[in-house]
Amino acid sequence: MIKYAKANPGKVQFTGTTPQSPDEIIIMQFAKMAGIKIKYIPFDKAPESHAAVLGGHMDVLHEEPGVIMSLIEAKKLRPLVVFTEKRLPVSWGADVPTARELGYDITMGRWRGLAVKKGTPPEIVNWLAFVLEKAMKDPAYGEIAKKSLLDLRPGWKGPVEYGKFWEEEFKAYKEILDDLGYTKKK
Repeated sequence: MIKYAKANPGKVQFTGTTPQSPDEIIIMQFAKMAGIKIKYIPFDKAPESHAAVLGGHMDVLHEEPGVIMSLIEAKKLRPLVVFTEKRLPVSWGADVPTARELGYDITMGRWRGLAVKKGTPPEIVNWLAFVLEKAMKDPAYGEIAKKSLLDLRPGWKGPVEYGKFWEEEFKAYKEILDDLGYTKKK
């Protein structure tokens, strides 16, 4: 795909959801590192982007693996790369290289986090963190996360660690958004 994209600048069409989404950020970071020019054409809803690729209207789909695993297992989609630290579990039947294995240091991926209003008292922040961590570590949630491949990213981050992570992610996202012209450069 990269070889084809280099030989045909701007012709390969990637899709995912909404402009400025994690899909676009990750894809455009990948394109920049790979030295390829592509088109990113977003859809409002994930099923629309899936249909566009399955119908041959788009070339490449960026999606969370758990969401499309049934399409991969049915051989309707062929996975090319994962942007995680490790490969997907072989038990899922998809032996796919990581971006790092291919020479692109991209491990950005979807993560979930919660924020509270600035000025929320620390005792409330700490209580929420305690409750959420407890829920995340519950075996019932762990089973759902494993089945849905929502456990590909390292787990829990407390408020301080999550704040530092947020700042690092913000810098990476802003760089790509600046390159795409979504933000004002200073």
